[in-house]
Amino acid sequence: MSELILTDAESVTLHAVPLDQTVQIQLAENPTTGYRWALEVSDPGAVELMDTSWQIAPDAAIGGGGMRIFKLRMRGKGPIRLDFKLGRSWQGESAVIERRQFSLEGVAEGTGLPKEEP
Repeated sequence: MSELILTDAESVTLHAVPLDQTVQIQLAENPTTGYRWALEVSDPGAVELMDTSWQIAPDAAIGGGGMRIFKLRMRGKGPIRLDFKLGRSWQGESAVIERRQFSLEGVAEGTGLPKEEP
């Protein structure tokens, strides 16, 4: 099972993710500004945060921007909402300058999104 990689462009749709699959969410960030992405999960038991890391962009100078990478594993069926906020944690909600939201639906491997009941 390959890792699902999501970026800003995929933040507007519901994604079917097989249970136990790893999901990587990549968001542009420049931590030298003090602004960093923070994650809030609607159902913390349904998704496991495995790791967060930051990679400098290949063409960036020292102090330049890069990608914040959140690595998660689907544990429950959901739907699960992942809310990301780009801000300065010590300044609180008033310092949030960007928001992203991803929706994940845990499914049995080999199946798509569950069909709606009539």
